Amino acid sequence: MREPGRQTDHERGFIRRLPEGLPKNGFSRVKLYFMCGLPGEREEDLDGIIEMSEHIARLGKEVSGRFPTVVANVSNFVPKPQTPFNGTRCSGGSIFIWLTRVLRKIRRLKCVEIKCHDVETTMLRRRIVPGDRRVGEAIEWSSAAAAGSTPGGNILMPDGGSRPSPN
Repeated sequence: MREPGRQTDHERGFIRRLPEGLPKNGFSRVKLYFMCGLPGEREEDLDGIIEMSEHIARLGKEVSGRFPTVVANVSNFVPKPQTPFNGTRCSGGSIFIWLTRVLRKIRRLKCVEIKCHDVETTMLRRRIVPGDRRVGEAIEWSSAAAAGSTPGGNILMPDGGSRPSPN
């Protein structure tokens, strides 16, 4: 596994060649995907997201004469089980809010859009992801209760009991 946040020579070459082919093939919009909040991430890594996005926009302008729209989609890191990051601490919500503000502040070109994942959803994923079947069952019961039934399709009664659905 390569060091998080560091590009390989192959990736750098691909990124350099990417904008040249876009106008020739009729593309005026590029989407890039990044992850923030990785262990060991530094503020200069955030600068790299903007630099890469703006570099691609400038190269697109050189080739086609106008700036393409470059969308930098930034997701928040949530460690997953069965991965090398299993057990790694996840950053708190205030860090993700700060990351979003920094990215939007350092952007210079209007043709570069920054789209960041919702912090509340990230914090919910952080709680659900390490769960086992019991978490899934709790979510299933919660969803069914919100709809007024049980996972088996029975209707919930005001007294807390349930009866079979008429269907």
